[in-house]
Amino acid sequence: MAGTDVASADVVEVDFSRPVAARSVFGLLHGIDMRRPADAMVTPLAPRWWRGDLRSAPYERVRRLGARYIVVLSDLWGYPGANWHGRRPPWEDIDAWSDFVRDLARRHREHDFVWDVWNEPDHPYFWNGTREQFHQTYRAAYAALREELGPRAVISAPSTSAFRWDWLVGLLEYCRLADCEVNALSWS
Repeated sequence: MAGTDVASADVVEVDFSRPVAARSVFGLLHGIDMRRPADAMVTPLAPRWWRGDLRSAPYERVRRLGARYIVVLSDLWGYPGANWHGRRPPWEDIDAWSDFVRDLARRHREHDFVWDVWNEPDHPYFWNGTREQFHQTYRAAYAALREELGPRAVISAPSTSAFRWDWLVGLLEYCRLADCEVNALSWS
């Protein structure tokens, strides 16, 4: 679909019943500052993706190293295992969650992010709501990102702790019915 006007695309079909050989992409998680580890240690790894929360890896360095930044929105919001960073769970105040996501999108509009909505919602440290509440949280983030960044923003989920077919299908089915989409499927 590269170069295609997104508004003119009517249907995208994905056939999960037939395996397709694909190369895994290589990326890194968090853990750098502006100087450490030294470029000489990172550059040979040729990371294509770097996943972080804007505090754990500086955007400018990640881009200089040739990687695309995956910003994890939930790392910035908080988790039940960290008392939500003093906030309420997003499903209890969906407007605050939407405003939070919208504000981040406005402040980082010029960055070429992949927007990962929630880290490991299948693990109780990171999520203690229901699957439906996760879907609603995803939908609210999706709507805020689309409103602020338009159709070219890349939004990723469900970012489960392992390959979880039930989570992938569940989110895709939800989005099919709730008029949203997932641009990148992710898991650890």
